[in-house]
Amino acid sequence: MTFEDIVDGGYVVAADDWMNMLVVWNGSATFNVWSLVEDNAYREVDVFARYEVSNAFEAKQIARKWLANIYDQMETYHEAA
Repeated sequence: MTFEDIVDGGYVVAADDWMNMLVVWNGSATFNVWSLVEDNAYREVDVFARYEVSNAFEAKQIARKWLANIYDQMETYHEAA
């Protein structure tokens, strides 16, 4: 899927350059996570829901926490190895 297709279905509320990920909020409860696989081609890698999100600022905070959790998981994995 292209970037243009992705933003047609929602709002980019977080992005991470190192992991090449975008978190897109649909304006309601759903957050889709996309990963850049080549040039302008993205693959959906996760989806999660958070209810009672009232605005884009809250959606941005939720998406940033989701990305931070991925980093925490990577650190925990590498510490255990």
